Amino acid sequence: MEPISTALAGLALVKASVSFIKDNINTAKDIGEIMGHVDNMFQGEKEINQKRFSDDKFGVKSVAQEVIDAKIAQEQMYEISVLVDQRFGPGTWQFILTERKRRIEEEKERKREKAARKRKEKEEMMQTMQTAGIVIGSAVLGLIIIVMAAIALADEHRECEDFYKGYMMCLSENYEVARGEIYRGKLKRQPKWTTCRLIKQEQLYDKLRQQRIKPGGFRCYYECPGMADPCVATTGERFMCDRNMTCKYDEGTD
Repeated sequence: MEPISTALAGLALVKASVSFIKDNINTAKDIGEIMGHVDNMFQGEKEINQKRFSDDKFGVKSVAQEVIDAKIAQEQMYEISVLVDQRFGPGTWQFILTERKRRIEEEKERKREKAARKRKEKEEMMQTMQTAGIVIGSAVLGLIIIVMAAIALADEHRECEDFYKGYMMCLSENYEVARGEIYRGKLKRQPKWTTCRLIKQEQLYDKLRQQRIKPGGFRCYYECPGMADPCVATTGERFMCDRNMTCKYDEGTD
C-alpha cells in the first residue's frame, strides 16, 4: 500500500485518503492497515475547518467554497464510516472516533503538563537567582561596612598616635577629649617629624683661635615646614651637609 503524498492538503487530502481506503478496505487484514489513511482523512478535514476561519473568511466566493469543501469531506467520511463498520463490525468507527479523541486529549494534557513544568522550573530558577542576589548583596554590603569601619578605626588610631600618655584615652573617649587634656597641660603630644630642606651650610670655626677647625665638619641649616626657626645640625669630620634631613618638632599646644 503506497502512502499518500504529503504535498496534498485539505479536500484533496480527504479525497485521496477516501479513495485509497475504498480500494483497499476489502483486502485489508485488520484496521491497522488503513489507519494511516484514516488519520490523513481527519487531517484534511482539520485543514478545511481551519481555512474556513482564517484569511478572507468574509468573501462570498471563499465562504461558498469552504462550506462546499466541508460538506464534501463530511459526506466522504460518512461513506468511510459505513465501509469500516461493514468490514470490521458494527461500532468499529465509533471506537476509532473515541480512541482518537482520547489520544488528542492525552496529547493536550501532556503539553499542558510540559508547559506547567517549564513555568515551575523558570519560577524556581528566578527564586534561586533572587536568593543568590540577596545573599551576594548582603555579603557585599557587609564587606563594605567592615571596610568602612576598618578605615574609620585606622583613622582614629592615626589621630591618637599624636599622644604619649593619652593614647588609650583618645581611643576610649575621642580625639577632642585628649586634645583638651593637652590644653590643660595634663597630656603631652607626640612629637612630629618632617622633611627639611638645606638652605645654608658653614664650616665650623674656632672662635678662640680665629680659624677654621681642621679637619672639622659643617654646621647645617634646614628650612622645615611648620617650624618658624631653621633646624640646625652639625656634621662629623670631613662630612658635608645632606641636601635633606628629617627633623623632629613638637607642636606643643595648638
